[in-house]
Amino acid sequence: MPELVALPNIKSTGKRKMIEFKGYSNRPQISDGEMREMYNLSSDQYPYLTQRQPRGYYYENNYYTHEYGTQKPDTLSVRNDITNILSWKEKLVVIAGNDLYYNNVKVATLQETGDKKICGIGNKLCIFPDKIYYDIDTGTLHKLESVHKIVDTNVRLYTDCIVITHLSTDSNFKVGDAVTINLNFKENEKKYQRTVATIIKGIMTEGENTIIMVNDNTFTNDENAFGMLNLEPRITIKKSEDNKPINHINSGKYLKYVNGFMKRSVPDMDFIVENQNRLWGCKGSTIFSSKLGDPTNFNYFTSGITNNSADSYAVSVGTDGDFTGCVSFPSHIVFFKESYIHKLYGGNKPSSYQITTLECNGMEKGSHKSGVTVDGVLYYKSPIGIMAYTGDYPVHITSSFKYRYVNAVAGSDKQKYYISMKNTATNEWEMFAFDFARKLWHKEDNAHAVEFAVLNGDLLYLDKKETETGNLNDIRYIIAPSEEQIVKEDKKIPWQAVFGEFDEILENKKIYSKLQLRLTMEKEAELSVYIATDESEWLLVANLKNERKRSVYIPIIPRRCDKFKIKLEGVGRTRIESLVRLVREGSEV
Repeated sequence: MPELVALPNIKSTGKRKMIEFKGYSNRPQISDGEMREMYNLSSDQYPYLTQRQPRGYYYENNYYTHEYGTQKPDTLSVRNDITNILSWKEKLVVIAGNDLYYNNVKVATLQETGDKKICGIGNKLCIFPDKIYYDIDTGTLHKLESVHKIVDTNVRLYTDCIVITHLSTDSNFKVGDAVTINLNFKENEKKYQRTVATIIKGIMTEGENTIIMVNDNTFTNDENAFGMLNLEPRITIKKSEDNKPINHINSGKYLKYVNGFMKRSVPDMDFIVENQNRLWGCKGSTIFSSKLGDPTNFNYFTSGITNNSADSYAVSVGTDGDFTGCVSFPSHIVFFKESYIHKLYGGNKPSSYQITTLECNGMEKGSHKSGVTVDGVLYYKSPIGIMAYTGDYPVHITSSFKYRYVNAVAGSDKQKYYISMKNTATNEWEMFAFDFARKLWHKEDNAHAVEFAVLNGDLLYLDKKETETGNLNDIRYIIAPSEEQIVKEDKKIPWQAVFGEFDEILENKKIYSKLQLRLTMEKEAELSVYIATDESEWLLVANLKNERKRSVYIPIIPRRCDKFKIKLEGVGRTRIESLVRLVREGSEV
C-alpha cells in the first residue's frame, strides 16, 4: 500500500458573529447591522427588526370614502383642503379652507384661507396672520385687534375721558385695553392733531354716545393740541356742608367734525407660542409678549407702577437674520434664528426677563414646525440636520444622514420623534422616526406630513398627497388604534432593508463569510433576498411566499469577493430575528 502524501497544514479558524440590528445610516463607512437604505422599518420590537405599525384614518367617514367610495354622513365631511390641525383642551381643532372646526363641529368661518399659526391661551384660540380668536366659552369668533374710525364726528373731551358718538358696532373694546387715540380737529380756525396712548378704565353707554374713561390726564392741558381747550376731569368730587362727597359731572369740551381713530393693535408675528399665560411671538428681530392672560393686548404698559406683572413686553435683538421659530421650553422660551438661539428667562414679571444668546446651529428657515420638546429635550431641524437641545449647546443627531432635507414638520408620541421633510436631491418627501430609548433612526416611507397633533395620547398627522386633480389632505393616526381604521395602503405594508457593505478583509487577511438569516413570516407575507458582491448587480438568492405563519432559516453564501451587501424586500408582516455571520479566515492579502 503506497504511503499517503501529507497535505500542507492550512490554518483555518471559524468565528461566529451575531449582527445587531441598528438603524438608518448613509455615511460612507457604516457598521455591520446599519442599513444604508430602508423603507417602512421600525425599532418597535428591538432587538428584532420589524415593519412599522399601520397608520389609521382619523374620521370614520374617511374610512368609508377610501374603502367603499362613498361618504358616510359625519359632522365633519371629508375635506381635501385641510391646512391645519391642533389639539386643544383634549379636542381637535381643524382648519379646512376658510372653515374652523372644533371637536369635529364647524364653529366659525374665517375671512382668509391658507396655512395658519394657531395657539391656545386660556379660553381663546388665537389664529395668525388673521389676528382673530375663537372663544371656547361663548362659541364666538372675535378680532384680536379693535379699531373705531372717527370720521367727521362730534366728540366730547375731558382730561380723563372721551365721549364718542356712534361707536363702531364691530369694535370690541373692553376695560383694561391699551389703546391709541388719534384726534384731528379744528379749534379757533386752527387745525390740531394729537396721538396719545392710554388704558381704558371704564366704558358706559348713554343713548348713541359711548363714554370711555381712560387714565388720568391722558388729554393734558399742554401747549400743543389740548392746551387751549381748558379741559377738566369728567367727574369732580366736592364736599357738601355736611362734609359728604358730591360727584359733579363737568360739561367737557365739545369738538365738531373730528377725524381720527381709537385702536387696540396687535403686532404682526410670524411665529407664536403660549408660555405662562401669555401669548408670545416674534417677527424680524423683535420679540413680543401680550399682557398677562390677555392675547388682545400687546401695548399694555403701566406707568408709575413698579414690577407690574400684567404688563406687556417687547424687545429687539441685535443678531443677524430674522427669527425662524419659537418653542416653549421647561425653563425658558427659545427664539430661533438659523445661526442663533435666544433664550428668554425670568418669572412672570417683564422687569425680571433676561435674554441670553447662543451662536450655534439654530432652526432652519421653513422648518418652524419641527420643534418638539420631550422629557426636557428639544428636537428641531437645523440647516445641518436634526438637533437635540437640553438648554446648553445643541447636539447634532443625524450625522449619519447623507442627503440634505428642508421644510421639516415633526411630532412625538413620547416614544419616538417623527419628522417629515423634503429630500433636496430627489425632491421627494420622507418620513423618519427616532427612537428615544434606543437612539436609533428608521426611515418609514414618503409621507408628506403638513402638521402633527397629539390628541388624548394618540399622535395624528395631516397627510398631504399631490395629484393631477389637486391635493388630497386627510387626518391620520401615526399608529392605527383599531384594525378597522387601518388605511388602505397599509393592509400589507411593503418594506425593504439594505445591509452592508460587509468587508471580506480583516486585519490584512482574506476572510470568507456565510450568513444565516432567521425570521418569522406571518400568513400571506412575501420575502425576497438579494446579494450583490463588489460592484455587481443584485442577485436573487431566495424568494418566499408564505401561506401560514412560520419561522424560516435562509443561508446566504457570497461568492469570492472583497465586499458584499444584502437586500431584503417584502410585503406583509415579517419579523427578522437574527442575522449571523460565520467567518473563516484565509491567507494574508
